[in-house]
Amino acid sequence: MAEHPTGPGPAFRPLRAGRFELLPLAVLVLIWALSVAHYPRLPESLPGAFRLGGEPAAWVPKTLGFFTLPALATLAYTVLGLVGRSARRRPRLRGRALEGAAAAAVDRLLTLYLFLAKSALLVFLLNLTFRVIQVSYGRRTTLGWDTYGAAVLLLVYVAWGSVWLYRGASRWLAWQERRQSSSGNS
Repeated sequence: MAEHPTGPGPAFRPLRAGRFELLPLAVLVLIWALSVAHYPRLPESLPGAFRLGGEPAAWVPKTLGFFTLPALATLAYTVLGLVGRSARRRPRLRGRALEGAAAAAVDRLLTLYLFLAKSALLVFLLNLTFRVIQVSYGRRTTLGWDTYGAAVLLLVYVAWGSVWLYRGASRWLAWQERRQSSSGNS
């Protein structure tokens, strides 16, 4: 068993990222399915920008306006996936490499954080896609409070999660350094 930063504890096995890709991937597929299913029935111009109150501020052609959100969702999914792979390849914090149990624990934290961040961002984009469809059909005149609430919650979550990830990685780095210095003194 590997030692936990607060004392002896279970060994941390890296989480397999593949299991954590199912929900974000399903939401991404849902965004595209929603877009493709509604595309033929939508009016020729769609809201492309919104005022602070949620009312449409500018209208754009149907093709440009409607496939922007699914393309943005695909880009976000891809970029966050690449960030995760890159960070897992060489786990570092403050210029120092993490190794062994510390690297495995930080990998676990990073995998969980990226899963939740990716899922939250894609669910927000799904909500935004749904609301744009409703405004386009004339069923709503504004985006609605839930879209703004989801955006605020997403920002708070990403900020809080970043602090949580950094603090967790810092504890593991300190544990690794204590362990290395104690083994060097022996």
